[in-house]
Amino acid sequence: MYKAEQNKDIRIRLNANELNIPFDQEWLDEMKAAITFDDINRYPETNSDGLLAVASDKFKVPAYQIVAGNGSDELLDIVYKAFTSPGDKVLAFTPSFVMYEIISDIYQTDFKTFNVMDSTTIDVDALIDVMKKEKPQLTFICNPNNPTGQLLSHTSIERIIQTGIGTIVIDEAYGEFIGPDFMAYSAIDLIDKYDNVIVLKTLSKAYGLAGLRVGFSLSGESASQQLLANKYPYNLNQYSQQFAMALLNEKYTDKVMKRVELTLIQRERTLAALNAIEGITPSPSAGNFIWFYTEYPELKNALLDQGILIRAFDHLKGYYRVTIGTEAEMSIFIDVITQLFKEV
Repeated sequence: MYKAEQNKDIRIRLNANELNIPFDQEWLDEMKAAITFDDINRYPETNSDGLLAVASDKFKVPAYQIVAGNGSDELLDIVYKAFTSPGDKVLAFTPSFVMYEIISDIYQTDFKTFNVMDSTTIDVDALIDVMKKEKPQLTFICNPNNPTGQLLSHTSIERIIQTGIGTIVIDEAYGEFIGPDFMAYSAIDLIDKYDNVIVLKTLSKAYGLAGLRVGFSLSGESASQQLLANKYPYNLNQYSQQFAMALLNEKYTDKVMKRVELTLIQRERTLAALNAIEGITPSPSAGNFIWFYTEYPELKNALLDQGILIRAFDHLKGYYRVTIGTEAEMSIFIDVITQLFKEV
């Protein structure tokens, strides 16, 4: 069973790919003013119709082609219910988002993997060969990939979709961290062109709303109806819906992207610092995290002793992922890890 690490003694939490930059108080107060607690004795909207209307404006996709979920995790669960049966093959990168495999186990599907661990790029030809061989009912493409950071081009994504093999789920949880041109990499414009593609978006990462659990699937009308038919009613509470509607207001776009920009500055700074440390091999990243390898024994525990939590991969000895935090947090992380390696 997967269990996210939580330790209240940690000073700097760099393990969960959250956006560490908080909302400024004026912005927060403005959004809170849009929230009402009237009728909390009533159930929320069955399918979050008000939120879907706002999301429709944001993503330029008709509301009936969007499904709102309690974070991407619920949407992944719905995808499995809608498009797989026990024994069906499911394909994903390895390593990648752990929930793909966890939910696969729950629904008793046959989970297959395509290794992307040791390369800064993804071999699309090799991936397509595996798809043709395995013929998966579902293929998950995390783009950029968590935790390794690789990015597939729009052309590569379309080639994968054009195989016509099963349903292709493009998980764009970290898409905004690609940079200002992130929409050039998005598969949203392909959902009407192909009927076998589903795009997942979340407000947990670039939007900094991880605590309220709001995500969206975007797909053609047929796939959206299948997803909706497998979704429980009232799956998003009123507070999450209202806050998400306020946050997605176009007037806050610049504020959202400014926090992304600050994160990208720290990502490049941290990557340069890790590259300068003998004994660490970091990978370039298009996400708000950096994947790296080191033979330093028990690095995670050494950082924990300094109040810093990063993600270690128990089944991949020597591999770590550090989330990009604030400038102050990354300064401390860089100073501490640099000193640790000087003492080796």
